[in-house]
Amino acid sequence: MLDDLKRKVARGEIEVSEHATKQITRRNIAAAEITQAIATSQLVEDYPEAQYGPCCLIFGRTEMNRPLHLVVTYPYRPRVRLITAYEPDPSLWVNFIIRRPQP
Repeated sequence: MLDDLKRKVARGEIEVSEHATKQITRRNIAAAEITQAIATSQLVEDYPEAQYGPCCLIFGRTEMNRPLHLVVTYPYRPRVRLITAYEPDPSLWVNFIIRRPQP
């Protein structure tokens, strides 16, 4: 699944939700950073039963080594849809891929 997702994004087959547009603007995440992070991504969490359709949380780094979490739809759609993107909080994640236990 992740390889299909990366191929689609590399071909430009990605759309950005209104929510994601607001979030990446607010968080100063450039479009190029999104594609860079997806190209280097690994699966963090899978949400096959999500309310608005199957999606997953992935982690990747930009060319400048900026860590990003991205929630994207599965690649079986005509275009991958970016739902949100953010810099993960290191206090909440181990290596940005495993959730730290909460007290």
